[in-house]
Amino acid sequence: MIALASCNFSDELWKLTGIKTYPLKPYSKLDLPVSSHADMLLCVIESNVFCYEDYYKENIDAFESVRKQGYKINFVSSKCQPKYPNDVSLNVLVVGKKILCNVNHTAKEIIDFAKNLNYEIINVKQGYSACSTAVLDENTIITSDIGIAKELKNRGVNVYIINNQQIVLDGYSCGFIGGASCTIDDKLVIFGEIENFVDKSIIKVAAEQSKKKLICLPKNKIFDFGGAKIFSKIDGYFI
Repeated sequence: MIALASCNFSDELWKLTGIKTYPLKPYSKLDLPVSSHADMLLCVIESNVFCYEDYYKENIDAFESVRKQGYKINFVSSKCQPKYPNDVSLNVLVVGKKILCNVNHTAKEIIDFAKNLNYEIINVKQGYSACSTAVLDENTIITSDIGIAKELKNRGVNVYIINNQQIVLDGYSCGFIGGASCTIDDKLVIFGEIENFVDKSIIKVAAEQSKKKLICLPKNKIFDFGGAKIFSKIDGYFI
C-alpha cells in the first residue's frame, strides 16, 4: 500500500501511518494554496486514475509508483486554470457506485468512464465535491455540504454533517473535512487534533459507527492539506 499526498504533508502522513507516501509537487495551473492537493490533482475510480497529462510528466515518480500498484493512468482533456470553475475537472466524490460532482465542470473522460461502469452520476452544485466530504466507507460520509448530504441521505447513506469553519486552509476563509482527512483500511486519519473542534462529537460518532479507529495528527487545529489518495496493490500491471 502506498499514498499520494501534498508535498506539504506527505512526510507527516508517512510518519503518522507508516505508509510510504509520495509527495505531490505544486501544479502551476492551480491556485498556490491548493496547488499540491491530491483532491485537486487526481481522481481515482476503481483501478483507474485520472489526471492532467502535463502534471503527470512533472511528477512521473509519484504516478509511476501508482501504476506499479496495478492502476491505469488516464489523461483528461480539460484545461486547468487557477480559478473556479476551471480548477475542478478532477474534483469528484466517489461513494460506492456513486459519483457526485458538478457535471458541467467535470472532465468528460471521468463522466464517460463512470457511465460505462454503471455508476450513478449525481449532479451537485458543489464543484469541490471531493474536498468537502470525507468517505469512511461506501455507506458513511462526513460533510459540510448540505446538497451532497441531501443527495446521499436520500440514497440510504449514513450522513454526518459538520461545520467546517474551524478547518484551516491557508489563503482561504476555511478548508473542508475531505481535504483534512483520509480513510486507510480501518482507520480514519484526521489532519489535526479534534478535541477543540466544534463538532468533534459528530466525527467520533461517525468513526465509531463505521468501525474506524480515529487517528489524529498532533496539531492544535485541523488542517486541509487536500486529503490523500491511498492505493492498495491490485492484480495486473498496465503498460
